[in-house]
Amino acid sequence: DEALKNDQGKPFHSGYYSFGVGYDSPSAGATDIWGLFSVSPKTGDIWEEYSCERISFPALQKIQQEIMKKTGATFTSEVVQRRGLGCTDE
Repeated sequence: DEALKNDQGKPFHSGYYSFGVGYDSPSAGATDIWGLFSVSPKTGDIWEEYSCERISFPALQKIQQEIMKKTGATFTSEVVQRRGLGCTDE
């Protein structure tokens, strides 16, 4: 949890936790980056920040519905936080 926060102990983007995914590539002799992802703990909304692509698939949508039932949040209620990622609405 602490690795997902900035030096002040807050998420990098208000309302979202951000993390990067990469792997060591022996063929490239370097670390390949798959992306920088941000996840809303209130909705389960997931964005890849470099492409501003929303991650969505049926199993994730079911999980997101359960999260939103518990939190009372909606994707619409997070428009301002989502814009903080630098991504526009769909």
